[in-house]
Formats: sequence, structure tokens, C-alpha cells
Amino acid sequence: MPVLMRGKPFLEPMVFSFKQNDELFHLVLLLSIFLLGFIALIGLHHLFIHLSEQLDSQADNERVRMMLGKSIVHDLTQLEINFYQLVTSANSKGQQFKKIQIKQSINDIKATLNFLKTGGSLTHKLELNLPERDMALQVVHYRPDTQQTFLLEAITLLPQLDNIEQRMKHTEYLLNKRETSQKQQNIAEFFENVKQLKVHIKMTASIFVRSMEITNSLVYAAEENLKQIQKQSKKQKQIYFFLEILLILLVFFAVSASGFVLSRQIYRIHRQLEQTSLQEKMANKSKSVFLANMSHELRTPMNAIIGYSELIEEDLADMPHPTVLNDLHKIKMASKHLLHLINSVLDLSKVEAGKMQVYYEWFDLKNVLNEICEITQPLMRKNHNRFEIHYQAMSEAVYLDLTKFKQILFNLLSNAAKFTENGLIKLTLSDQQEHDGHWLLCAIQDTGIGIAEDKQGELFEVFAQASQSTSRLYGGTGLGLPIARQFAQLMGGNLAVKSQLGQGSVFSLKLPLFQTDRHRAVSANQ
Repeated sequence: MPVLMRGKPFLEPMVFSFKQNDELFHLVLLLSIFLLGFIALIGLHHLFIHLSEQLDSQADNERVRMMLGKSIVHDLTQLEINFYQLVTSANSKGQQFKKIQIKQSINDIKATLNFLKTGGSLTHKLELNLPERDMALQVVHYRPDTQQTFLLEAITLLPQLDNIEQRMKHTEYLLNKRETSQKQQNIAEFFENVKQLKVHIKMTASIFVRSMEITNSLVYAAEENLKQIQKQSKKQKQIYFFLEILLILLVFFAVSASGFVLSRQIYRIHRQLEQTSLQEKMANKSKSVFLANMSHELRTPMNAIIGYSELIEEDLADMPHPTVLNDLHKIKMASKHLLHLINSVLDLSKVEAGKMQVYYEWFDLKNVLNEICEITQPLMRKNHNRFEIHYQAMSEAVYLDLTKFKQILFNLLSNAAKFTENGLIKLTLSDQQEHDGHWLLCAIQDTGIGIAEDKQGELFEVFAQASQSTSRLYGGTGLGLPIARQFAQLMGGNLAVKSQLGQGSVFSLKLPLFQTDRHRAVSANQ
């Protein structure tokens, strides 16, 4: 069977296509604007989060600085305590232990001061007041700020530590000297050493006081900076919050305004498309109505041409005019073919215009099939096809539109004969009882060229064939199958197809045997 595809209309309006593209473009643009607006809102939110994190980072950095200052205070305090315990200890082992602690405290203070200068990461011990855990480790990060005055104070603390180290060495010397004079029981030298040691302790105490003042100043500066940073951070975060709200509102209103404008534009284009489509439908309907009204005017002259050709052919039948008779026969055949085309176009136009009427009547199905078989036999013999009709158990009398039923079968069988060569064409009839009524089923099966699967959905479109090669090889207008389906649907049925390329086709016609109660009442009155 022929493979059909959707045909182009007689006049395709380019403006309609442009408007469709404009609508799609505006829709894509609208979605893009909303997407960009959403991305902008997310970007703004993350920007202000980053700015707030920077403010929190400054405060955290200042807290670390204050913690380091307090750590120096603690180490200085321990250093001073160990120093006094050293000079008052009479046990050599105790003195040795205090010397180690003093050295460790000095090294810890120097390490802390170096960390304040260079920055980095530091593992800090936290004392916890928990029954199962009394200590935890915390990693803190610190970056130095050379513009802060406390850093200069921390730098001035280093010479004081060097001075303390020198004092510790001189303290060891005095303690050793005192211990020696005591062992030698040199009372005068012992008291002289004690006197020198007291003076040394007083001078060393002033160094501790100065060092503690510097350290306390460092801690105080860190506390003041932390308060100032927290105060500024709070104000800055409020400003960031209001800026974020303002920018979000601006983006929201900008996107909403753009969306509103584009939505109105899309609505306007959509309305224009609807109006254009409605105008096209009205134009097509007007065309169909015009063609339907012109049926008599078009058929009458064609029938006249055919009739006069037959009369002249009969008058010249006994005269020796073979050339004229041959020409008259060609005129008659061409006129009949043209009348068939006109009838097809007019039938389709009547259906589209809603003027096609259905006339139901009772008829004998076998008689109709015999008539159709006689009509289609020349078509079957032309391509050397074998034609079979198969009946299943069913009623012979049916109630349908006889003319349209005959035209449907003729179109299907003629198509099968046209597109099948040296094959088999089989017509199978049966009836089927379903929940929605009693149906007549007609299956026209052929072994012809078949229909590609991707083309079957477009098979019943008007004025179309599968390709130019199909039209050139087999001819036709592409109206037979659309008209057959339209007639089937007018009678409450349908026409479907199953096919495979190169392996033939099966067209299934399904029609109701009994239409409605009204139809049965009409048939009873008849």
C-alpha cells in the first residue's frame, strides 16, 4: 500500500511561523531572566555571607591574640614564682628542678612572641570541667597585623626576657657562691653573699614588674581591639543585612518587571497566533463550503463532456474513423478520471464543511461484495494479483450508508491492487459483539510494498504521498485513504492500519452494524 506523509497547505503563512518563533524566543528569554535572577540572589547571599565571615574572622583573630597575651601573663607569673622558689630553696635537687622550669617558661614565652610575629596555626589546650574529660585540644589560626601597637610592645618584651635570662645566670652564680661559703663555714663571706643576693632579687623583681606591665598592656590592647571590632562588626553586619535586602528587592522587582513585560508580550503573540489560526480555519472552512456548493457546477460540465463523448463514439462506431474513435475514447477516459478527482475533492470538502450527510439503509452484504469484486477485478488482473474474500459466521444484512461503504472498500482494494504485484489481496469480514455494541470488521490484507513505521502516523493526511517517487511510479492524489477514514468516522467507526516496509499492509475497517434506536426505528418503518 502507498506510504503517505503530511502535505503542505496551498499557502503557508510565513508570518505565522515567525510569530511562533517569537513566542518561543520570548519564553526562553523569560526563563533565562528568572534563572539569572535566581543565580544573582544566590550570589548576593553568598557575597554577604563571605563579608560577614571576614568580620567574624577579624574578631576570632583578636580573640587568639588576647589568648596568647594571657598565655604570656601566665608563663611570666610562673617564671616569677619559680624564680623566688629558686632563691629560697636550700636543696640542690629542688634548685635544679626550678632551673628547668624557669628555662621552659622562658622558651614558651619566646615561642609565643614568635608566633605573634609570624602567625600560623597553633594547638591550644582547653581545660574542661567534665567528670570524664578535663582537657581538650583546639587548633586556632592567627595572622599578624603589623599596624597594631601591641605588636611593638610584644617586641619590647624580648629584651626583657634576655635580661631575665642573664639575671637567672647571675642568680645561679650567687647561689653557688653562697653554698660554697656555707660549706667552708666562712660566716663573713656567707653574709656578704646573702646581701648581694637580696640586692639582686630586688633588681630582678623590677624586671618582672616591667615585663608584666608590657604583657598586661598587650592583653588590654587585644581586649580593646576585640571590643572595637565586635562593635564595628555588629554595625557592619547590619549594613550588610540592609544592603542584601535592598539588592534582593531590586533584583526581585527587576526580574518581576521583565517577567511581566515578557509575559504580556508572550500573551499578545499567543493571542495573535490564536487569531491567525482561527482565520486559517475560517478560510479553510470557507474554501470547503465553496467547493461543496460548487459540486453541481463542477460535475455538470464534466458529465456533459463524458455523455457527448459517448454519443459521438456510438455515432461513429460503424464509420471508418479509427483515429477519431481512438481520440474520443481517450477524451472519455480522461474525463472520467478528472470526474473521479473532482468527486474526491468535493467529497472531502463536504466532510470538512460539515455538509456531508449519511443515509442509512439495509442491504445484502454479499451482493455488495460481489459488485465490488467485479469492479476491482480489472485492477487485480493488471498487476497479476490474486483476490480472495473470506467470510466468518455473520449476518448478511447490514444497516449502513451503502454508497460510502462501497467507496471505502473500493478505495482500499484499489490501493491494495495498485501497490501489490504478483501477490495476494485478501478481504476478511466478520462481526464482533463488544460492550459498546455490535460491529462489522473488514480487514484488507495485501503483500505489497508496505508502509514505513515512522510514516504510519501521517498516513491519513490530505493531499500527500510518501515521497515524490511514489507519486511518479503509482500516481494518485493522496485523497483515497483520508476520504475512507472520514466516511468511516461519519458512520461511527474507524479505519486503522498495520504495516511493515516490504512485507505488506493490513487495513482494518470497523463499523457499527446497528447505529442507534432512531436508526432501528427508521428501518422498522421502512
